[in-house]
Amino acid sequence: MVKQSEQPKVKGQKLSSKLSEVPQDLLELIFYFIPDDYLETYIDLPFMGTYAINRLYGCIEITPSESGLWEDWAPKGYRSIYKRIVNPKLRIQHIKDGSSGACSYKRWRINQLVQFCKANSAFRPKIVHFTSTEQLGWLHEHYPQILNKLPRIDVSTPKDNSRIWKVGDFPKDYLHLILDNTLSDDLLLFKSGWGENVKELELYTSASKELPKLFPNLQRLRFAFVDLSNEPLPNLPSSLKFLQIATNTFDRFDVSHLQNLKQIVFECSEAIGRLDRFKFPLGIERIFVRGATNMDFRINIESLDSIQLYTNLKELQIGNHGLSNKTEIFSKRICFPENLQKLEISLFQSNRVTDSNTPFATVGKDFHVPNNLKVLLLRTPQISYSPEQLALPDSLRVLSILTQFKGREKEEHWRLARFPPSLLELTLSLTRIEGVTFPKSLQRLQITTGYPIEPMKFLEFENLVQLKITIKNMEEFIFKFPSSLKILEVKNNKTLKKVKIEAENLKSIQFSSFRFEYLDASVFQLPDSVDSLSLTIQQGIVTATANVFPPLLKELYLKSCKITSDILGELHLEAYKKLVRLDLSNNMISRLENNAFPISLQDLRIDDNPISMFVNPDVFMELANLWELSMAHQLIRTTESGYLWRSTKVSKLASYFQSDDRNTLNFPSSLMSLNLANNCLQKGVAAKLNFSTCSQLQELSLDANWEMTDVQVIVDQLKSSSPDMVELLLDRRLRGYVTEEEINFLSFS
Repeated sequence: MVKQSEQPKVKGQKLSSKLSEVPQDLLELIFYFIPDDYLETYIDLPFMGTYAINRLYGCIEITPSESGLWEDWAPKGYRSIYKRIVNPKLRIQHIKDGSSGACSYKRWRINQLVQFCKANSAFRPKIVHFTSTEQLGWLHEHYPQILNKLPRIDVSTPKDNSRIWKVGDFPKDYLHLILDNTLSDDLLLFKSGWGENVKELELYTSASKELPKLFPNLQRLRFAFVDLSNEPLPNLPSSLKFLQIATNTFDRFDVSHLQNLKQIVFECSEAIGRLDRFKFPLGIERIFVRGATNMDFRINIESLDSIQLYTNLKELQIGNHGLSNKTEIFSKRICFPENLQKLEISLFQSNRVTDSNTPFATVGKDFHVPNNLKVLLLRTPQISYSPEQLALPDSLRVLSILTQFKGREKEEHWRLARFPPSLLELTLSLTRIEGVTFPKSLQRLQITTGYPIEPMKFLEFENLVQLKITIKNMEEFIFKFPSSLKILEVKNNKTLKKVKIEAENLKSIQFSSFRFEYLDASVFQLPDSVDSLSLTIQQGIVTATANVFPPLLKELYLKSCKITSDILGELHLEAYKKLVRLDLSNNMISRLENNAFPISLQDLRIDDNPISMFVNPDVFMELANLWELSMAHQLIRTTESGYLWRSTKVSKLASYFQSDDRNTLNFPSSLMSLNLANNCLQKGVAAKLNFSTCSQLQELSLDANWEMTDVQVIVDQLKSSSPDMVELLLDRRLRGYVTEEEINFLSFS
């Protein structure tokens, strides 16, 4: 048995030895294309582990500590092959080496960064983005050695008092501007030279006419808003490779003088109308243009004329809200550049549409798809399709057609469609699925339909790895799936009464937005191979039985299922000996009994539950492997100020401590992270939280518990019993109640 368990590691060590002779640049390229799931198995291997870690965690975003709940957990779900240029509503995303795939940011708390850097001395992330200046200052004060090793630091500034929202690759010599709280509206007026090496910048508006002088080497720039109605585009550095702009209205938009520009993202409140209102440099490679983002116009995108001028164009995304009448965009012959690889057209229907029985366009023989296209995405409500006339090139790898035709039903003959045999991913919304011939090459399939899908023979999809189905009006979901299937998602079926799935290698299942009142083996059967399960049952579970879940479960997500303490007892979760992660957030659990959870459990979330009773203070002590425990409550975002604020109601957890002086809670020695934020804990509770055995505790959040004025008791406990403590997060109003001298782990929200 020992030899079998060590065999993969021995093979990995041999492979590591061979790879050590490969040039570093080539190695990085190889690891860039290895899927995350495989990379995670390489982390502990010599040599390969360093490359795996730096690729997996190359881009890190440090999340705010004062958000109440910690970052959301989710199982491994359906993931598209295709990645967009950018999510315009969030932030500029770093694009590796100019490729079209945006890097994936790992969202970490500050403690996770500290612990990972301590455990992996060779760890060098490409980017660490601090979403608040307080986080950066705290790390500089407490762990300057970690900060000094980071090759690139991105900093977001307070948006309510600064025209600079984010600086990428902030010069370390000027970090004192942030640490001294001098980063403000006048930042651009600081002495010339500080921005010479800044490569990425995010501004609220055109704060200065001297951008080329202040930032001569700037490569990526985002304006959150620029008024182009009365003023011309501000002077921009000629070094720009990426530009993102949002505006209300414009006449013409000309950036053809920016010869190094490769990517443009342009959003406008008014409708775009015609693409020839824009003039880009001839070397542009990626264009994202979206109009009518905030207003309801009766103007569509009617012409893509001029697009043929950009012979180097690889990716084109066009979007327009407020579609309210007929458009000719799909009936005019468009000469797309031969190099175009990705095309996305998204049209969103106006709320003012009255005659919903008339299609605004028909996609068929007049819509000419470029011959070398690899990705085609069409999001087109109130537009009909003639699938038998749609010519799709054999080069296509990803196809997504999402449409919703309201009013009288129009039959679209998708059974006559010819899908290219090279297709790897297909997303399709259609009325009926009968007779449709899908290519056997598919690895990912996403279907939205309003009718049952019984006729579909999934066993024929021998290469299918991920499947996502959105369906209505189906009472039984009984299917056999191929051995290749690993991930399954089923959404929006409130009539479902029975589930029986056969798939020998299925690993992850998600059922969301459906009704399933009686959870027992007679109506709910899943393969034993499943190790990750997520259920969202909005109407709540009325009754449940033991052993209803797969026996080898490692992760179970039962968020927002209205689970009560009685239902929790009926599920007998303690029987699942492999379970390591359990999320019971936002349910109706009011008490916790002994042996409610398996001893294997490492991560437990019971946030936003009205827990007011623990059968005894040692209810968590039996969980000898528990690393992370969260019993927090969501902070409320006020509509007036937009700030997060604490609920005014006393939590049930606070009531537990207040109801009896003998009510205490003890925590296991294995615990590393504990979140008790926003529980309205009062003075006197500090002495009832026992951390004396928590020798491995690293982070504790007591944010938004500002009446806990005796918190010095906890500080003293942690100082003596938790040598690895990184952060104790307290409400800023408690600063005057603690002694900060010789304490390296205090943090205030």
